[in-house]
Amino acid sequence: MKAIFNPYGITIPTANGDVILNAGENMTLLPQGNFVTLSARLPNNIVINSLTPWQPPQLSDAKAPNNSVYYSTDATKLVYKDAAGVVHNLY
Repeated sequence: MKAIFNPYGITIPTANGDVILNAGENMTLLPQGNFVTLSARLPNNIVINSLTPWQPPQLSDAKAPNNSVYYSTDATKLVYKDAAGVVHNLY
């Protein structure tokens, strides 16, 4: 089914009734053809849901950016790669 775009938001018809999405503070709705991209800017240091575990990205040490936390496919552990590119195991 096609989403209906208007200045007040987006209406998506479903078998169980319409779903209406509205943009708000720090929320953007971007129509792209028959698709909608939703984005939200969260304040710093906010956890979206304290009951949902965070799944870190899985990267090789060579591909991981400096100053990042990720699951190392090389070390098979959660690690921190510092500003100098040194990988530190976290466990």
